[in-house]
Amino acid sequence: MNSSGGWFSDNFPDAPGPGTFISARLYFLVRWSPFIVKNPMNSEERIRALSMKVAAAPGDSEEFSVAMKELREALNENATSARNKIAALKQKAFPDSAPDNSVSK
Repeated sequence: MNSSGGWFSDNFPDAPGPGTFISARLYFLVRWSPFIVKNPMNSEERIRALSMKVAAAPGDSEEFSVAMKELREALNENATSARNKIAALKQKAFPDSAPDNSVSK
């Protein structure tokens, strides 16, 4: 027995590797997840789903470019929201202090 890749690889050398099946499952999950999930996603879940979409898309495809744009927008929205929450907490904890001008409203 050849120890190159195991019984399956030795007997079926032209068969796609196990990574192909994982990629197909990931593609299916990313592609159909909006229809499977009924609850709206929070920002962290949306970022996670978009990250999976980016990872599953070929690097030079239109799908990759669109997913990266959506991911950047989601990250920007999440960061802005976090900054606003921090500013609100600061204002609540220290009401007499001047508001931070670097936070967008």
